[in-house]
Amino acid sequence: MKRVAWLTAFIALLAAIGCYTGAVVDWNEVPVAPAHESSTTDAAAKKAGELPCDVAALLREQCTRCHGTKPANGALNSLVSYGDLVETNSDDLTAAEVSVARMTNAKRPMPPTSLLPAEKVAVLQTWIDKRYPSKKCVPVADAGASDASD
Repeated sequence: MKRVAWLTAFIALLAAIGCYTGAVVDWNEVPVAPAHESSTTDAAAKKAGELPCDVAALLREQCTRCHGTKPANGALNSLVSYGDLVETNSDDLTAAEVSVARMTNAKRPMPPTSLLPAEKVAVLQTWIDKRYPSKKCVPVADAGASDASD
């Protein structure tokens, strides 16, 4: 009789587990880091990083007229801060990765007027390849003789 009671309880437990749909999801919670980021990286800290001077200069020269703090001219997103560039979309691509794809797409170029020279695109691609290193940009006038453009 104990076996039947134990077996009944065990089956009831399995049935309850099978019907469990999980806890309520808190969509305001910080998401898990995408596969291209280190799993030990805190997503909030990652978004608070600093852009290297060469990346910041490229964005200022080529992107922020439309992709500024307040997107204009049909732009959908801002490309001003580190957080803007490491933000991921539904395909788990960062805005930086999507930007490079558009900068090299002859059919849908960004900027829309023409493709950028390869050396300009390489600035952003190199930063992505290095896994988005955060480096505070110190203008050369403020940095003295040091080179802050890496």
